[in-house]
Amino acid sequence: MPNTITGLFIGKFQPFHKGHLFAIKSILPLVGNLIIAIGSSQYQDTEDQPFSAEVRRQMIEETLKQQGIKNFSIVEVSDIHDNNKWVKHLLTFIPKFDLVFTNNILVRRLFEDQGYRVRIFPVLPGVSGTLIRQKIVQQKDWKHLVSMSTAEIIEKHIS
Repeated sequence: MPNTITGLFIGKFQPFHKGHLFAIKSILPLVGNLIIAIGSSQYQDTEDQPFSAEVRRQMIEETLKQQGIKNFSIVEVSDIHDNNKWVKHLLTFIPKFDLVFTNNILVRRLFEDQGYRVRIFPVLPGVSGTLIRQKIVQQKDWKHLVSMSTAEIIEKHIS
């Protein structure tokens, strides 16, 4: 019997890294389809959020394509900076889902307060967007923390 559960995985993906891929691979056995929400989609070209939503989407799509992962969709969601309205705002962009996957304590609480089931997922130690962005700026080795396709996309963006 096919799995009809739809999961929601939210992140900024600045950039999409091996930790995100690790999370997605751990989530996929639990769902039939995964909605990946690119949060704070309106931001780009800042220190904390250097990549546009379009570039982040490309990173995700290319990496998952390389991995042979097909049962996902991507939506872009702007941030409204209002925790009381955030989940309802998100729901205007996202198709129906059954389960939210997050390790963010605030996101977990906001969805649980709205009656959604929330699950945490395993993390890949030593990998974070902040670390990768710092290494890129410092011109230190960062490519091993992202997929080959994401590294190529980042190099095009920063050159």
